[in-house]
Amino acid sequence: MLERQIFLSALLALILASQAYAAKANRNQQQTKQRQAQNYQNTVPIGPPVPEFQTIKERHYTSGEMLKLMNLEGDPCMDFYDYVCGNWLQAQNVSESEENQIITLNNRMELNVIRLLQRKFEYTNNTNSVVYKFYRSCISATEEDQRAFAKGFVSSYGGLPDIKDTWRERSYQWNDIIAKLKLDYNLDILITFSNLPNGRPVLSEPQSTILPTELCNSEAASQIDEKDEIFDAIQMDIKDKLQAWFAFEEADATRLAGDIQRFEFDLCKYMRKSELLNVAPPGEEETAAEDNSTARGPGVRNRAQNRNNAELENNPRLNNFVSQMLGLAQGQARSEFEATSSAEYLQYLISINGRKPSFANYIIYRALSELTLPVGQPPEERQTFCIRKAMQTFPEYVGNLYQSSIGGRFKDFMKQDIASIFREIKEAVPRNMKKYVDSLQVSEPLYAAGPATEPQSVVISVNGNYWEILKSVIITNNQQQAPQMGATGQQRGRSNTPLPSVTNVVEAFATNLASNEKHIQFGYGLLKPPFYFYNYPRSLKYSSLGFVLARELVKRYIDEQQSLEGRALSSYAQLDLNEFLTNRACFRSQVSGYFFNTPDEFRNGTQLKEIMADASALSIAFLAYNNWLEKQDALSPELKFETMPNMNFSNTQLFFINFAQMRCSAKYTKEEGAGEFLEYFPRDLNTLERWNVNGPLSNDMEFGLDFNCPLGSEMNFGDKCSIISNEFKSGY
Repeated sequence: MLERQIFLSALLALILASQAYAAKANRNQQQTKQRQAQNYQNTVPIGPPVPEFQTIKERHYTSGEMLKLMNLEGDPCMDFYDYVCGNWLQAQNVSESEENQIITLNNRMELNVIRLLQRKFEYTNNTNSVVYKFYRSCISATEEDQRAFAKGFVSSYGGLPDIKDTWRERSYQWNDIIAKLKLDYNLDILITFSNLPNGRPVLSEPQSTILPTELCNSEAASQIDEKDEIFDAIQMDIKDKLQAWFAFEEADATRLAGDIQRFEFDLCKYMRKSELLNVAPPGEEETAAEDNSTARGPGVRNRAQNRNNAELENNPRLNNFVSQMLGLAQGQARSEFEATSSAEYLQYLISINGRKPSFANYIIYRALSELTLPVGQPPEERQTFCIRKAMQTFPEYVGNLYQSSIGGRFKDFMKQDIASIFREIKEAVPRNMKKYVDSLQVSEPLYAAGPATEPQSVVISVNGNYWEILKSVIITNNQQQAPQMGATGQQRGRSNTPLPSVTNVVEAFATNLASNEKHIQFGYGLLKPPFYFYNYPRSLKYSSLGFVLARELVKRYIDEQQSLEGRALSSYAQLDLNEFLTNRACFRSQVSGYFFNTPDEFRNGTQLKEIMADASALSIAFLAYNNWLEKQDALSPELKFETMPNMNFSNTQLFFINFAQMRCSAKYTKEEGAGEFLEYFPRDLNTLERWNVNGPLSNDMEFGLDFNCPLGSEMNFGDKCSIISNEFKSGY
């Protein structure tokens, strides 16, 4: 009897243990599913390894988001942009958009990064942090604080003729003022200072201007009247800012705004010449290539360019400017520098030295435009502005803060995924490009990832305001980085500290790629839906991430080829260059016809480079995707996930649809007093935004085949342009 009771008790215990184990296993399985769903939303792995494929729910969500943007009533062979992006604007949350703002995927992703960082800043418990103090001082700065700063700023940086007791015209030296602003606030006003890889200083024209680039270039400025009504709104904006900073009377502010705008308009006549193609008359191509000063690589100059550069080096104003940048005493020795690409602009700049009041008005306005806070912002817009300023001022700290939101294991999965795609892209690169890109590697931001550490040795007062903290941080950064340049130079407070060289890197929070001599770097802000997700099918990943990786490789090839123009080459290299120049001429004629209805009008070399890179990168990314498909077993479970539910498209059609949707853009416009949308790019004809989608696709053979577009139709050009080798085209 006792033995039977023992047996029953043991059996009951075994049954209970089995039930408990089964319940635990079932609970773990449910938690795993929940966590995987949570991973899709938060991109932070919890629990088991990240799954290879999307769940059914996730796939339906992704396809629904793609279909939401499409205008399926359109004709993909007439206007693919309208077909895939026709409902882009209606699908966007434009509550935080400004009037006439261009809404793109990239600025939507940037806003998501800012929102995440904002939450981290708002909930920090380290109130003694320099970065936190900077952010809070930006949030709390008042218009009264700003007016006080502007008044003191004018006195410290040369004065203004219209502000009493600040102006000393006889002693005013504009070159000293812009050098001081570069060292104190890292502002490039009138002249951009940088270094070549060998450390040689380079002086060039500024990258940013008050006038938009389409108006501020030598070609446009020579064709537009400075009194054109297109400038009225810009002058009004300048006037409003001057009144907000200095409480000028309406007439005085209007007069000064006109002087500032005219001064820059005169500068624009000598700017961005390097972006224009030097188009020679028929039969004179060799002469044009020989004389093209912008085609050569850094340090490769002809005699005339050497003479011009020497004249600029001997100019005392430019020489003193460079000396201050290098931490040398003025007049200590002649400072050698490179100025070839902007020689004409710099010559004009020093020729108008007598316009001292205009120099002062312009420099102060440009500096305060960069340093002051927008007037009358609602709190949420001020928060966004201040996060952006923190990102600019403390990029490494904020980058590591952003990286902390990404789980370490998930980050490893992403890096492996990117490396795999990059290998496929490099294998697909055509023969004529390989030698230029074989050594490149893909990487995360090159500064060490880790805990967000405070900037060191930044001395700020207890009650320091936003501008005091900003200046202290920039000066401290310059002093800490100066030893890396091997600079000597005696310390005379701030002004004798040499400016550090800036390397071409991308920050961890960035939503783009950047490349230098050895690496293509990706920002983690880019690796978010809808651009990228680890579980996406390869058809989507190759058409977004694969495309931008290929684009960096192609741009490297274009730069190398253009640097060879006008130089003595071997017969083999000359053949390659001739083929490249012929293909470039094809693109130029094609794009010129699209925008101007004539084959010879388009001359923007910088924009043409982007257009050529887009078309070739698309072909390379598609070939890389096809190569990956060929490596898969016919029964591979991964292949069944290459199409999407509720989308009646093949996997290769999805490749082209996703490529296009990554480039959708729209201009948000509303009637005064009404919140209705009036226009967006799918209804406008022949815009750059439309070309960025339709142009590469209409030059791509596979696209026309996939969507059955007749040869010669709008989306399947009969005469296609490409800079990839003929060997690549035949095997494509």
